[in-house]
Amino acid sequence: MAVAGSLAAASGASGASIPTGSPTDSGGASLYGLLNQTDTALVRAEDLIALENGILLGNGQAPIDANFTTAFTTATSLNASNVAEIGADIASSANTANLAFGTCVSTYLAAASLPPTPANVTAGASHCNAAPADLSAATTEFTGTTQPGVAAATASWAGLNGLIAAATADPTDFPGGLFTVDGDVSVSSSAKVTGVGQPVAYTASFGVSGAAASGFVIPSGFTLTFPADFTIHAALIADEIQASQVANPPATDAIGTATVTSPAIAALLPGSRGVDTGGQVFVVQGASLIQPRFEVYLGHGDYVLGTPTGASFPLTIAFGEPIVGGQPTPLPVARVTLNFPAATSPLQAKSCTNLGTLEGTMTDSVSTLAATSFGDTTDSGALPMAATPTRVTNACAAAVRNTATGSMGRLTTSSPTLTLRVRTARAFSTVAVGLPRGLHFVTSKRVAGEVRVAGARIRSVRIARGRLVLVFRRAVRTATIRTGRSLINESAALIRSIRRHRTRRLIVSVHAGVALRAVVRA
Repeated sequence: MAVAGSLAAASGASGASIPTGSPTDSGGASLYGLLNQTDTALVRAEDLIALENGILLGNGQAPIDANFTTAFTTATSLNASNVAEIGADIASSANTANLAFGTCVSTYLAAASLPPTPANVTAGASHCNAAPADLSAATTEFTGTTQPGVAAATASWAGLNGLIAAATADPTDFPGGLFTVDGDVSVSSSAKVTGVGQPVAYTASFGVSGAAASGFVIPSGFTLTFPADFTIHAALIADEIQASQVANPPATDAIGTATVTSPAIAALLPGSRGVDTGGQVFVVQGASLIQPRFEVYLGHGDYVLGTPTGASFPLTIAFGEPIVGGQPTPLPVARVTLNFPAATSPLQAKSCTNLGTLEGTMTDSVSTLAATSFGDTTDSGALPMAATPTRVTNACAAAVRNTATGSMGRLTTSSPTLTLRVRTARAFSTVAVGLPRGLHFVTSKRVAGEVRVAGARIRSVRIARGRLVLVFRRAVRTATIRTGRSLINESAALIRSIRRHRTRRLIVSVHAGVALRAVVRA
């Protein structure tokens, strides 16, 4: 009884589509065919172990593996646990001599068309003991064919089962099945701009397209490269979550949403057509303030992390494999769409009409299978996704967004300074500024000498009910306010909270004809 060798390569197979095939396939031209070859190799390996166990027990010796005393008759007996055990038994050098002897007996029985009854096995053992040439040939077959073949089958068994499960989870909505990423995979983007230097509403989408649009891919990683037409919305740093929170991020800190289309979702949520709109995007504290990471949270503790490869635009974010159940796990996907509302967008526009092209790459988790079994040798490394220029909606002239942005200097020194930039659609002539708990304006100082304004001329300035109130000589739509180091006092409690990283952002209230708030990083 010889054991099947390594998986055979199929010739003339498609370079972009990996056929699922049918459960009765026997060749290597489909996933089912490869799985059936793998199952056959593992079943025969278990049969060999059971045969040799019987020989050893008959001679009063300990078996190779007491868990395999009866030969498997079908692949339905295989599971993840015993497949690993079969692979370990076959690979162990301590078992080589015994299993080579079992191979000799198996070959003898097969040549004589004899069933493995105790009497026939005894006869086969006597033959192999008396025929050193046959035993030598069996040893060569076991070490040269059986061991590498079973090693390959053991390594690929779980993966092939996973690929077939994905391909058959929802054949109605994903009839094309599995594709390699060197086929039709594309990335696109759209944006709505309300002003240069303002956060933009932005959507990025990538996935299968063209001939592959009816199927899915299984990437092991991907990158998104944002062009030099953007600047970073630095205020979002204040909304970072901690690295320890990635498996259960606070929903209120999300900066965007994620929609994932996948046959895996179809298997989990019948009737969903494989679409899950409940994903969220977060900024995650990185190694430095200027290089935070990004998280696409998929729910149930599963997520994908992306790390910037630089600190300036063009900016590439490199995402690895999703973390599912705490382990890196390739996820079959047809499309991923990331959406950032303007209020929490990480991107600020440098133009109202042209925002360049979002580009990306994708790396295939099945590239080795594609090359060795389906003849696709171009499916390797980080492959570029087809990209088109960002579709821009120019709303700069149509709307001016009311905003207040700010920063503070000398925090944790008890006498910080504040810089505020206020911009509104309607002109304003009075600004009132309120500070958060732990900060207050000092009324005993000469207020006028501690305030500077760019973009407007001051008529009067005072502290009223704890707020800094400025009146301008003329109404303006934009003004930048700076305070000196003697106007604001900081409490010892706030200093301790900031130094211990318990306070990460401060909210400054502003009223300039409309109520605004500025988020200041602590």
